[in-house]
Formats: sequence, structure tokens, C-alpha cells
Amino acid sequence: LELFQLNKNHIDLANARAGSNHRRGMIVTVTATVIAIVLLLTLLYYFRVWVFRPIKSLQRGVRRVQSGDFDHPINLTSKDELEELANEFNAMTVRLRDTYKDLANQVNERSRQLVRSERMVSVGFLAAGVAHEINNPLHSISLYSEALERRINDIGGRVPPEASAEIANFLRVIQQEAFRCKDITRKLLDFSRPGEQKRERTD
Repeated sequence: LELFQLNKNHIDLANARAGSNHRRGMIVTVTATVIAIVLLLTLLYYFRVWVFRPIKSLQRGVRRVQSGDFDHPINLTSKDELEELANEFNAMTVRLRDTYKDLANQVNERSRQLVRSERMVSVGFLAAGVAHEINNPLHSISLYSEALERRINDIGGRVPPEASAEIANFLRVIQQEAFRCKDITRKLLDFSRPGEQKRERTD
């Protein structure tokens, strides 16, 4: 009976120790699980702050540049490679903006030059047409004034000398002015010709 009582006490003591160990193990397990969950949430938060948020900022900056907005730099203060990447991207955006403005200015200047060239071509065509139209009456004026001058010289004895000299003087003035107008129209025609004309030997 004493042996049975001793075994029973020994079993009760073992059960108590097992229960205590079980409770201690449960407490350790729950505590470790809570600590692991807290650590996991903390890591997720810092992953979001250090990695995910800067990447989203870079993505928004790339979309702005893609849409043509070069005036909003990416501001990151993560003190790591992502901040360096953002700074390089901002520098690239500034260079791209300057290149874009330079190209826009060049396109505008070329457009203005093209408009001026078109106007000059139109003026050249107009000058050529006017010169051709004026040359014919000028030729007739000079031709008839020379004919009148010869006719006055032929009938010089029947016209008083003062009147004959005055008429001859008037006819010479008409011829000189006609030739001067023809010279002006020749210059207009030279101006209206596209490019430099080269003379070459021809069979």
C-alpha cells in the first residue's frame, strides 16, 4: 500500500510537471508567434516605406515624363540606391526638357524660314510676271521713240531748229527712261530666278 501510494505521488508529481511544462510550452509558443507576427508586420511596413513607396514614386514620375510633363522632379530621401536612381532620373528629365525646348525652337525657326522662303518664291514669281508684262510696252516705247528720232532727223529742214532740238531731247529722255525701266525689270528677272545660273558650253 505504501508502494502504491508512493507510485501515485510520483505519478501526480510527474503529471503536475508535465502540465507545468505544457503550459510553459504554450506560453512560449504563443509569445513566439506574437513576436513573429509583430516582426512580420514591422518588416512589411518598412518594406512598404523603403521599397514599395519609392518605386511607386518613380513609377509616377516616369508616367509624368511619358505624358510630356518635365517640371515635377521625383523627391526621395531614402538615402539608398533608389534615391540615387531618382536623382539620375531627375537629371535626365532636365536634359530631356532642354532638348525638347531646343527642338521646338528649331522647328519654329524652320517653320518661319519656310514661310519666308514661300513668300520670297511668291514675290519672285510676281516679279517675273510683272517684268515680262512691262518689258513689252517698254520695248515698244523705245522702238517708237527711236523711229520718231530718225523721222525728225529726216525732216529736219521743215521743222524749226529750236523745236527739232527740243523734240529730239524729249525723245532721248524717253529712250533713256525706257532703258532704265528695262534694266530694272532685268534685275527683277535675275532676282526671281531660283538659284545661281551657270553658263556651260553646249553643242
